[in-house]
Amino acid sequence: MPTNVAANEELLQRLTQLELRQMPLIDKSTLKVGMVFTHAFLQSRQSLIQYSFLDRLQEQVEWMSKHNIVCSLAYSAKFRADVRMLLQEFGYNDGIEIQKVFREDDQAISHLFREIIHSGREEILHLRDEKATGFMDALHKCIMASDDAPFLLPARRLLKNLCAATNNFPPALFLELNSVDINQQIGQGGFADIFLGRYNGQDIALKRLRVYRPDPNEMSNFSKSLLQEVLTWVHLKHPYVLPFFGLDEQSFEGYPPCIVTPYMRNGTMIDFVKTHNGALSNRRVDQLLFETAQGLAYLHLQNIVHGDLRGGNILIDDKEHAQITDFGLATVTDATRGATSTTQRGSLRWMAPELLVDELQEFKRTKASDVYAFACLCIEIYTGEPPFPNIQVDVAVIFQVRVQKRPLRPSGSGLLGGARAMSDGLWAIVEACWAHEPSDRPDMNKVSELIISS
Repeated sequence: MPTNVAANEELLQRLTQLELRQMPLIDKSTLKVGMVFTHAFLQSRQSLIQYSFLDRLQEQVEWMSKHNIVCSLAYSAKFRADVRMLLQEFGYNDGIEIQKVFREDDQAISHLFREIIHSGREEILHLRDEKATGFMDALHKCIMASDDAPFLLPARRLLKNLCAATNNFPPALFLELNSVDINQQIGQGGFADIFLGRYNGQDIALKRLRVYRPDPNEMSNFSKSLLQEVLTWVHLKHPYVLPFFGLDEQSFEGYPPCIVTPYMRNGTMIDFVKTHNGALSNRRVDQLLFETAQGLAYLHLQNIVHGDLRGGNILIDDKEHAQITDFGLATVTDATRGATSTTQRGSLRWMAPELLVDELQEFKRTKASDVYAFACLCIEIYTGEPPFPNIQVDVAVIFQVRVQKRPLRPSGSGLLGGARAMSDGLWAIVEACWAHEPSDRPDMNKVSELIISS
């Protein structure tokens, strides 16, 4: 048996030769974990460096070196788990050093994703089974850790396309919840019923979509559309957009996976303003509308159309700030119009004229239709009522909107005048936002600027 020093030198030489031999095929960072850990061991202060550990580590590195970049990324989580087990087995417990090595590894993985995000697209979309799910999880983690917009947009698109191609989704999205009270419904939205649960010591809300045991083909289409939207939500980071925690597929048999988010005790914006009506100044209400405008502008920057903006889809957090939620669900619901016609019409009074088409006509929600809905939200929050509260029949509302009629300006006189008087500045913004032609409406960045200056 060679001495420790000789063994170390021999192993480093073998690993270096292996790395150089693979250079024409793969980026040298494919061997990143093995080489870094080897150096970490050789430079550690431990007096005993076990030759058998280094030899087995080399086996792991050689196994990884057989794969190209795409496959090595797909197997990176498995490789890292195996390395952790090996470290544990041989009693290497320098936690700080281990975390440092894995952080360096994360940077190398991020670099590799940037290399193959376009050039490796065809091979990536042909991944299947454990390679596909491994790649999804690795890419999902990389997206979550990045704020590089030029990388994020194609990376999110690639992740969505891979999920669609495999009809599967990153396993990391599915949570193991601590508890869920399936018999106690605590609320409901336009497309979902809300239940209370616990996760990691925190109260959570489970949003169970109202689609129960549909036709198998319809269920597949609905789940795929839903989860595509979820994949967008999970990567969003904004102070006025409700965080997405994950999915739960265990609590409610026969339903699509539940969406899991933080529980907002203050409820929806419309209920919060009604409950605190006497204590909230118009300036404070305008601040909530400004926060909503900023959150919606952020979504539009990410090419996300909310599709169902109204007071019931904006929550208020513990610090009394707006949290946009349920964006994209209207678009998902349209994927199965036959099964969800009642919920599709649930937000009709906030819908732009270009969306109020005959049943057989196709329509598409857009950023401009979100801007129109924001104008209706302002009316709703100031009056405490849906738009056109004096019109009982939805068909009559459709006719009014088509002939360019709009809700009355809140005057604060009570009844149809609403509980609050809307300022000239905010009223001008509302009128601009619900312009009949979509191209005449301002974008949400402009709306945010106008609210500040009004």
